[in-house]
Amino acid sequence: VFGLGLILVGMEEIAWGQYWLGFESPAVLTEANVKGETTIHNIRGLDGRTEILRVLYGFGGLVGVWLNRTGRLREITPPPILWTWFAMILAVSVYDFANDLASLIDPLNALVHQIDELIEMMIGMSALFFVWLKLRELSAAAPADGSATPAGGQTTEDTSAV
Repeated sequence: VFGLGLILVGMEEIAWGQYWLGFESPAVLTEANVKGETTIHNIRGLDGRTEILRVLYGFGGLVGVWLNRTGRLREITPPPILWTWFAMILAVSVYDFANDLASLIDPLNALVHQIDELIEMMIGMSALFFVWLKLRELSAAAPADGSATPAGGQTTEDTSAV
């Protein structure tokens, strides 16, 4: 599910390959979309209002790291090394979201607005690192001969005849 979510977010970010493949946006999207692209996140009303998704991603990542450290769901939770990524994403996104509700400190607003794209890149990179680190973890835990070994490392084969 996480992987499918990443594919959807990535495809949305590159406008579903619109510029690479050279296709035109459907008329209904051209009219509704601020940038005239084949994207959902730039539709009037949603454009510039995606901070809550970034907040949820950062918060969810930190909860996942906490669950990993407690030993719960360790097989699917993000490795603790990613906590700083999630904390930075969360901090900037919370400020950005709060600024939408009430105008905060002006000089800081300009800086946060400038690093919005950086936060999006950090989300993509942290997701990539998550998948890469989990693959390394899974391949390190797999037996070298490719056989499946039950939990605890014991096999059910009878070796008394050997």
